Amino acid sequence: MGGFVRILIFLVAVAITLLVSVHSVAGATRNYDFNIQLQNVTRLCHTRSVVTVNGKFPGPRIVAREGDRLLIKVTNHVSNNITIHWHGIRQLRSGWADGPAYVTQCPIQTGQSYVYNYTVIGQRGTLFWHAHISWLRASVYGPLIILPKLNVPYPFTKPHKEVPIIFGEWFNTDPEAIIAQATQTGGGPNVSDAYTFNGLPGPLYNECSAKDTFKLKVKPGKTYLLRLINAALNDELLFSIANHTLIVVEADAIYVKPFNTQTLILAPGQTTNVLLKTISKPPGANFLMSARPYVTGQGTFDNSTVAGILEYESNKNLPLFKPTLPSLNDTSFVTQFSNRLRSLASVHFPANVPQKIDQHLFFTVGLGTSPCEKNKTCQGPNGTRFAASINNVSFVQPKVALLESHYSGQSKGVYSPYFPSNPLHWFNYTGTPPNNTFVSNGTKLMVLPFNTSVELVMQDTSILGIESHPLHLHGFNFFVVGQGFGNYDPKNDPKNFNLVDPIERNTVRVPSGGWVAIRFLADNPGVWFMHCHLEVHTSWGLKMAWLVLDGKLPNQKLLPPPADLPKHGMKWSPAEILKLHPMKSMKEMLTSSFLLACCLPLNIDRVVNLMAEEIVPAEMERASDRADSQFANLLAALDLNLNEEDDPIKVETEEEISNALLMLKEDQPEVLLEDQPEAYSCVQSEAQQVQPEELYVQPDVISSIDQPESLAIVKGSVLDLAEVSVEPFRNIFSMEDHWEAVNLQRSFYLPGTADQRKVVEEEGVESKEGYWKLFGPDLSEAKDSRELV
Repeated sequence: MGGFVRILIFLVAVAITLLVSVHSVAGATRNYDFNIQLQNVTRLCHTRSVVTVNGKFPGPRIVAREGDRLLIKVTNHVSNNITIHWHGIRQLRSGWADGPAYVTQCPIQTGQSYVYNYTVIGQRGTLFWHAHISWLRASVYGPLIILPKLNVPYPFTKPHKEVPIIFGEWFNTDPEAIIAQATQTGGGPNVSDAYTFNGLPGPLYNECSAKDTFKLKVKPGKTYLLRLINAALNDELLFSIANHTLIVVEADAIYVKPFNTQTLILAPGQTTNVLLKTISKPPGANFLMSARPYVTGQGTFDNSTVAGILEYESNKNLPLFKPTLPSLNDTSFVTQFSNRLRSLASVHFPANVPQKIDQHLFFTVGLGTSPCEKNKTCQGPNGTRFAASINNVSFVQPKVALLESHYSGQSKGVYSPYFPSNPLHWFNYTGTPPNNTFVSNGTKLMVLPFNTSVELVMQDTSILGIESHPLHLHGFNFFVVGQGFGNYDPKNDPKNFNLVDPIERNTVRVPSGGWVAIRFLADNPGVWFMHCHLEVHTSWGLKMAWLVLDGKLPNQKLLPPPADLPKHGMKWSPAEILKLHPMKSMKEMLTSSFLLACCLPLNIDRVVNLMAEEIVPAEMERASDRADSQFANLLAALDLNLNEEDDPIKVETEEEISNALLMLKEDQPEVLLEDQPEAYSCVQSEAQQVQPEELYVQPDVISSIDQPESLAIVKGSVLDLAEVSVEPFRNIFSMEDHWEAVNLQRSFYLPGTADQRKVVEEEGVESKEGYWKLFGPDLSEAKDSRELV
């Protein structure tokens, strides 16, 4: 009997060992629920409603292991659109989960949900997550901790305890209102009112802040791993703990050669792990930990200090020691600290620096200006608007997601694949600035074949004054092989590049008045954002995107988009519409193009409800009070009080349309709308952007037409939609899955609506299936747009 028990115990032990082994290889699946909701938060004697995750500020901590799969369901309960970025996660072939708004996805709208689904491959360490739309990351952020695989130790002393400390900023007013005002005026935004440790400002601000102090309670003679994260919106921060030495062991989730320091520098978007060895015996004192900004620019900044307490004992009467931090502009210290960071470059953690380079790139980064609009006063330099650029291209945010446009082959009119690989104009970048400070605007992508090895030099410019810029690259880590001050010398500076053990990062500081050189391998297909992590500079346009093409092998290709990827409302391109339903009149072309343009940024429910309720002019006046300018444009274009006789369309017969389209293809478009020059002009301007069969009109173009005859053409086209009874279809348009609704809308509102309307009314059609049975059996077989074209 005893022998049997021993055998049984042995078999159970083997089974457990095998299970642990399988788990350590395959990883676990971890589920999180993120509810985006408002929460009243009080700091510095000010209470305001803050956008949060699960009502927490900062948000919840995510913990996983290398190899784990994460399923994070984000549900939006606030009026703001939202996306979440998993900062530093490589997202290998899973770019749909990366998160930057209008780059890899459309935002999650109010009432919608999206599951971010990705696997942590080959990474471990401290990262973080944050909102990636407008300035919402001021309060929507939290730690993302990736532990090593089971039974894999740290390459340093095992700590007694691990403590995340996330740096942030507190604003007494709504940061969204701050950037909205700055965007309107063209000036610089107001700065924050305090810095925070784990959401708490500490005792150095006012009478209210002392109770909101982060305290790290420690025991003598122990080793603590502090996971430091700079999630601040606009400031690099210097950090120190009084009377304690810190051992740096990791940066941006990459192990480094350990070194001792009294002070650290972290740019926004960077993380650093340090070991804190506490004093062996109770010291009879407590110690402040403090952070304040490192400043290189000429603009205003929050010149304050956040403080927490390293507490050995809870006795409040113990003396409190304060650390000595470098001066606000101590570039010498920052440079020395950065140069000490080196990869382990060991057998288990190698530094795979690309040695042979396929593509050498040189980008200038810095501030500039844009001209002020006519009849408006702007608060930027010399009456202009502040702007920022890379190679003088200030990024224009598209209205549809870049990754989706690329994947569906519908990039025309969305982005250009011709981002300049070098500055268009060479000048003394760090010397006397040029007279012309204007930037150019555009949505341009740098295209890279799969597995291209890239060397990129980024050069600061002095156009509006030199300033450091922390650049974050999504989808990749890179090696920082060199940096220096002044203008980069392509002949001599590469001789000093470190190609043996350079630091590997995802966010790097372009030095103020200097340059930095990085190398990376473009082995991750998709569209990847790169931008300054000073949110104010990103808002001004200091950003761009890379398009990495698919490789030849199946495991080198971008995975298909998930079914719940947030939609634009309208999923059908003009090309798809025209191939399925050839246009028979100019009226129908403008009608369908209006729907395509206006529905893109809006929920279909809103469009249909507006048409059903027959919006009156008073509603248009009320719309001007709303912050949603696109919604106001929609209301303006949906003036349904026009009479049908106000519609002076000149081209009506099918033969005339055929001839007109033929002439358009032959570059003879003057026959179109020749008696309505403004309408002709807006149509022709769109024709220059896309092929004739993809012709469409944007809502802002529609709303800008002020010639009565021209506007009547557009509004008269919309008038037909008002006559369509949508009541039987309310159950369809209220479905959460708008994709299916669009299938219906695409057929119902295009050519033949008069006959279809009659049949619908007579037959009493009340469902999608019934409609398809009558008018489009082919549609019921299609799963997505690609099957229909």
